[in-house]
Amino acid sequence: MQIIDRPPFAQRTTLRLGGTARAEIGIERDADWEAASRFLEHHQGVPMALGRGSNLLAADGSLPHILVRDSRRGTPVVESETDDGRVLVRVAGGISLPRLLGWLQTRGLSGLEGLAGIPGTVGGAVAMNAGSYGVAIGQAVRGIEIWTPQGGVRWLEPSAWEFSYRRLGLIGLQEMFHLITAVRLQVVPGEKETIRRTMLGHYTHKRRTQPVLAWTCGCVFCNPSPDMPAGMLLDSCGLRGMEHHKVAFSERHANFLINLGGGSSAAAWELIETARQAVAKRYSLALRLEVRVVQ
Repeated sequence: MQIIDRPPFAQRTTLRLGGTARAEIGIERDADWEAASRFLEHHQGVPMALGRGSNLLAADGSLPHILVRDSRRGTPVVESETDDGRVLVRVAGGISLPRLLGWLQTRGLSGLEGLAGIPGTVGGAVAMNAGSYGVAIGQAVRGIEIWTPQGGVRWLEPSAWEFSYRRLGLIGLQEMFHLITAVRLQVVPGEKETIRRTMLGHYTHKRRTQPVLAWTCGCVFCNPSPDMPAGMLLDSCGLRGMEHHKVAFSERHANFLINLGGGSSAAAWELIETARQAVAKRYSLALRLEVRVVQ
């Protein structure tokens, strides 16, 4: 287990903003979970799961959080195959989503191609039910393994979770904090070249229409409805390209917040509030945040 004192959020999020956490626990092997529980018990702080930090806006200054990062990687494992072609794959939560998609493609396993171009870890993707191109990862989830400081590592029954738009709800969980350590995903056989072309097409489209190479936290707001995307609402309110103290809404996609270099989380939050108020005034809509705000 690795312990880091006062880790900066700006080095742990794709937006490259934020102050410092109290500490970071890096899980490197299965035996580290018990030590992590003891560390949290003896050190004051707010535990927080951290993957690649691709959907986070952390406040400036000194924050009370103790970050818990599952640094174990491993390789996905095919657990079972049914007569009708369905395949169950077990994946560690700390594996990057792009790596998982590459592994599936090379083995001719289909169903998650729509997630191509989404950064972050598998655990983080499941925690927010990440999705695009009509595919949400929650549709494929058949099992979720979590760790809590009080209860250790355990698999949840299917009745213990429910997915909705950009959300995972855990039902009946008593502990205040949990981290997704592994998931079981259901996929189906497919043609390798077709899967490759589909994912490449999605990724190419994203590079053309989204600032995927910029310092960004991705989409700031959830879409109010399929026919009313948040980006369209922001665009119609004149927010595309709007800059505020080195933080801006992207010219490519108005719902993407980007750090131009030298920005601050305070400036980012001010810009978000400006957008919220503009949309509320024009459309009488209260936009819901998709980005996770850490304060």
